Amino acid sequence: MTPEAAAQLLGVPIGAPRRAIEAAYRAKARATHPDRFVGQPKDLAAAATKEFIAVATARDVLLNLEIVPLSTGRPVPRRSPLLLWTWVGILVVAAFLSIYASSFPLGVAEPFVRFAVIIGSLIAYAFTGMRAWMVLAIVALAATAMITIVFTSIGSLLGMLIMVAPVFGLMLMGVETAKYR
Repeated sequence: MTPEAAAQLLGVPIGAPRRAIEAAYRAKARATHPDRFVGQPKDLAAAATKEFIAVATARDVLLNLEIVPLSTGRPVPRRSPLLLWTWVGILVVAAFLSIYASSFPLGVAEPFVRFAVIIGSLIAYAFTGMRAWMVLAIVALAATAMITIVFTSIGSLLGMLIMVAPVFGLMLMGVETAKYR
């Protein structure tokens, strides 16, 4: 269901506040809920059930999606900028800790480039949902894990441990984005 169709079904404008969407949903849901049509002819109950499902879908579309202007015109999931940048901040701290506490067996610039690739590809995956970014992040993370194991230091291991939560958080954001591609 497109956001335009959802807004029309609920009788609210696109970009309406959450309260207005919820109020319109409740009013339509009360009128079309299948429980109201128990004992009625089957075709009437079936039509009401279909309408109720459409109303619930319309509410979900309007609450969870926003229009991307001047782009593909396809909706993308709303994501919390605070959550996104919190994950990125934790990743940066973990990368700093991992770099600061380790030696540089492969050169001074190597860990900076590696962590820049990890963080950049995870952000790109969270925004686009494209698998190529996820694969690049996983390859860079695997290389980081191998290097950390070979040249073990407590700081590097701690940095890798701290990275687990934000990596999964950003990956989940990408998975949600991929659903709407």
